[in-house]
Amino acid sequence: MSKRQFGLIYISSYQARLFIVDLKKLAIIEQLSSVQFVQGGKKFEVYENELPRLTDALIGFKRKIAEYGIDNYKVYGNRQLLDKISARYLADQIKVRTGLEIEWLNGAQIAYYKIIAGMALPQFSELADDEFTYLLSMGSAMLNLTLFKGQHYLSTWNFALGPEEIEEMAAMTRDTPSDPIDIIGDYISRKLVSFKTIEKPTGKARIIIQHVFGRGEQSLRPQEKARVIDLKQFAGVYSDFREAPDQYLMEKYELDTDSLARMKPTIVLINQLVKIIKPHMMTLTQSSAITGLMIQEAARLKYRPDEYSTIVLTATKNIARRYESGGQHVNLSNKFALHIFDRLAHAGMVDRRDRQLLEIAARLHD
Repeated sequence: MSKRQFGLIYISSYQARLFIVDLKKLAIIEQLSSVQFVQGGKKFEVYENELPRLTDALIGFKRKIAEYGIDNYKVYGNRQLLDKISARYLADQIKVRTGLEIEWLNGAQIAYYKIIAGMALPQFSELADDEFTYLLSMGSAMLNLTLFKGQHYLSTWNFALGPEEIEEMAAMTRDTPSDPIDIIGDYISRKLVSFKTIEKPTGKARIIIQHVFGRGEQSLRPQEKARVIDLKQFAGVYSDFREAPDQYLMEKYELDTDSLARMKPTIVLINQLVKIIKPHMMTLTQSSAITGLMIQEAARLKYRPDEYSTIVLTATKNIARRYESGGQHVNLSNKFALHIFDRLAHAGMVDRRDRQLLEIAARLHD
């Protein structure tokens, strides 16, 4: 079978999914999903309670991969809701029951793959050098807000918004006669304190909202799945969520109870960000971390260029600046370390990723 076909299994606290991908075209050939998992209040409960259904789904995914004759496949799991011990236990259980080895992704890795997916959007190549773009990525445990100037990555902010936070908001709205949206608004506003206090860039800005639809990875063709939404149209959506009863919202926006509980704080968050950022344009896209994982595999097999190493180095410099690690010592350490590396590179013992890891260590070692 051609190496251009790739099997990707992605496990989150909501569902397990299989994607059969043509890496050369970056198009999904087939997609399968498990039943949705019952959400629990505690971080590890969802995975542990749903382990039998998860393993049944994974065995079915293995059969489908075998039908395609695919040798190149990988299993990734969202580890944001798990501690290390629980993650190790679940990985062992999955290995014993299915024979599959899982690679857990932490919050920073998932944010990175979301950024890759955002940068692959056709609209991204059209950005002017003086235009700022905020990429808002919604996930099962975390919201990530990333800032770009033109096509250059600047910074990322993370906001926890998983099952525990949603249950906390639900409890708050049950126990008070106040308007639920106002309560959620106060809760979200506290989450945004760190973002509100930083100095915002001035100038033209847009916001891209990523993974906004319920089934966000059905296509890797962003031009088919990304669309501009009028800000007045979004204001109407926010008005619906503020004033309409839950049953009306579930019918109009095709949401189940769990999706509605998650969508309410998301809509409130977007509304608050629009007030802070004042964008001239809002774009909705279905791309997600899964899209980024597929793009990474395509780059690894040379079906597309690897253009994303600058993201990691920029994040490294941001961390160094935050903790006041820098100055002449760090610059000299970096200069000499990379000089030695480049003199050794011809021996074939090291590669480009090794060089990047060395530069990260040189900048953060102090």
